Amino acid sequence: RLLNYYDIDNRFYLVDAPGYGYAHGGIDLHRLFNEMMNSYFLDNRELKLVLVLLDGRRKISENDREIIDYLLSNHIPFFLVITKTDKLNQSEKAALYKHLKENHINVEHVFFTSALVAKSLVPLQKAIEKVL
Repeated sequence: RLLNYYDIDNRFYLVDAPGYGYAHGGIDLHRLFNEMMNSYFLDNRELKLVLVLLDGRRKISENDREIIDYLLSNHIPFFLVITKTDKLNQSEKAALYKHLKENHINVEHVFFTSALVAKSLVPLQKAIEKVL
């Protein structure tokens, strides 16, 4: 597993940890990946914000909940970014919103996005700007 760094307009780096929380390859690889991520989250003084991306078509899994709880317990600022919301109708969006609240997710820091609906990214972009 690798961390992918993307330079955003020479202002900050977006660091992607593809598959974090879903590492496959046996217990040893999973443990090593978790140790690397733990070190990255806790030892990185430059870390400003974590974006946790979740597919809007799925409910929050136990693994997702563990990641969110980890960030909360370590006082790591994060936004929850719900993706693919263009695939949801209004009642599905309402059910997802209710599911988040039932799981004690602070919906103030939840962003519903779609790559197909550019304006859905604007609130997230503005919130990120405030953090930076």
